[in-house]
Amino acid sequence: MKFFSTRNKKEIYHFDQVLIKSTAKDGGLFVPENLPHVDQKTIKRWAKLDYIDLAVEVIYLFSNIRKPVLRKLIKKAYQEFKTPICPVRKLANQLYIEQLFQGPTLAFKDYALSLLGQVCDYILKKGKLKKQIFCATSGDTGPAAIHGFKNCDNIDITVYFPDKNVSKLQRQQMMGVKKSNVHAIPMKGSFDDAQALVKKLFLVDKQDKLMAVNSINIGRIIAQMVYYIYAVLQFNNTKTCFYVPSGNFGNILAGYMAKCLGFNIELAIVVNDNDTLARFAKTGIFKPSKTIMTDASAMDIANPSNFERILWYLSGNDRFVQKCMRDLKTKGQYQVPKAFLKKYNACFKTFVCKQKAIKINQKEFKQRYHIDICPHTAVAYGGYKQDKQKDINQVIIATANPIKFR
Repeated sequence: MKFFSTRNKKEIYHFDQVLIKSTAKDGGLFVPENLPHVDQKTIKRWAKLDYIDLAVEVIYLFSNIRKPVLRKLIKKAYQEFKTPICPVRKLANQLYIEQLFQGPTLAFKDYALSLLGQVCDYILKKGKLKKQIFCATSGDTGPAAIHGFKNCDNIDITVYFPDKNVSKLQRQQMMGVKKSNVHAIPMKGSFDDAQALVKKLFLVDKQDKLMAVNSINIGRIIAQMVYYIYAVLQFNNTKTCFYVPSGNFGNILAGYMAKCLGFNIELAIVVNDNDTLARFAKTGIFKPSKTIMTDASAMDIANPSNFERILWYLSGNDRFVQKCMRDLKTKGQYQVPKAFLKKYNACFKTFVCKQKAIKINQKEFKQRYHIDICPHTAVAYGGYKQDKQKDINQVIIATANPIKFR
């Protein structure tokens, strides 16, 4: 599989290159040259696989790493996960919850970052290279990245996080790791401020020494595709809608890419008070506002970086992406044509769950289904309640163990 930048289709890279480069020289994000179609015979075969074997098959579609090596890396990545690795629990008729917090830091980011640590360390050792990771986190990426990379011989990792907007456990998961290659740095402002700092560092990286593990790294997105496919295969690939709490657009993008492979997936974006995506869905204008702090802190993102990738996927036009990103930088916003917006809204339903509803949803969910949920999952549940379509399988994405936010 070949990859290129959302802003330049001419420069071609391979899987091992884009994982350790993370972002393109032009500031764009890497995307696969194409999304391969999985035929029905293969889908039926995959339905019989456990999570690890399925991950091998899905990720191998995009990888230039030999399958036996990839299998070994994936197996090692998930050895610390609780079993089942990816439980899909039934709540009511055609309603389910996918609990993505079986990993070592109790958040869905573990599914990608535990794997990315293994794969990147393998690539760097093979190439006799070293990398410096700079990472911005709103609370969950940082702990998962630190845990995934703390034992990597060829990687030094620095994580920036908003000092006032992470939970006590999230802070401890970052600050409590005493490794010479790990640095966790609290900073003033929001996640968007931390992310802006990391982007600036990459723009001045002339020697290609830096590496990103935020969801701007395409390896993160590819790894996350697996749990969408795993869930829909539980229903024999019949139509399934996922309600996804959305911050930086990486999680929902993984669902979109899984859908494009040929899986019967519908996608519902659910945002909190940081409603850039909801306003875009109505107007076609992408205009980030000031970040609002909420209980769903990992979603407190006003300018989701991964949205650039959906601009590419729905237009196939790198010049269009360039113009949008240029307008965002110079004007603070951009507007897409009506035809693009229609295509976008055909791919995604969008819902808003405000701060005042989060605790109400948590309490209601506990009373109704006897399960505690985190604030982000409560946002996803808020989207489910607003959706009128109830005649298909519906899966609420649970992104973190609620204990992280007590």
